[in-house]
Amino acid sequence: MLENIVFLELKRRFENIYYYKTKDNYEVNFLIKENEKITHLIQVSLILNDEKTLKREIRALQKAKEELKTDAKLILLTLDNPQTENNDAEIINVIKWLLFV
Repeated sequence: MLENIVFLELKRRFENIYYYKTKDNYEVNFLIKENEKITHLIQVSLILNDEKTLKREIRALQKAKEELKTDAKLILLTLDNPQTENNDAEIINVIKWLLFV
């Protein structure tokens, strides 16, 4: 349900929204294109309660970015209040993202 909420908001903000699966079968929930350029790669995770979950979500974003040879912004949306910083992706509370971004 959380992914559906994010999808609906993305449809409001952007015209071209896709799903992406890497060669290694890592899934990226949303790939955003604006004027034929990939601008955002977005993962949605209900909670990031352990390091394993965080690494899995970030890895999918990194692999997609590498395969697509893009400088797209990497975003991880979660219901958690992000307690960790990550140099590879911006981790954002999904409620704040829905209201303020």
